[in-house]
Amino acid sequence: MSRQAMEQALGKLVMDVAFRDAFFRDPTAASLAAGLELTDEERGALGRIRPGALAAFQRYVDGRWIGTWHEEPRASA
Repeated sequence: MSRQAMEQALGKLVMDVAFRDAFFRDPTAASLAAGLELTDEERGALGRIRPGALAAFQRYVDGRWIGTWHEEPRASA
């Protein structure tokens, strides 16, 4: 159990559709397969997030953040 594991799990739930589908079918198996050490309480908390809300947030992130990402130009050496 760690904050890092929760952050990784939440990130995967948002951005990884296959993981999201697997998690909502079997949270324990999906977490273990992804190498995420979550407690029952943490899996339960994540499982209470509506899958549609996660999908909507993914669309927002894809369209707003990633779609407008620009690398800063590197200074020439």
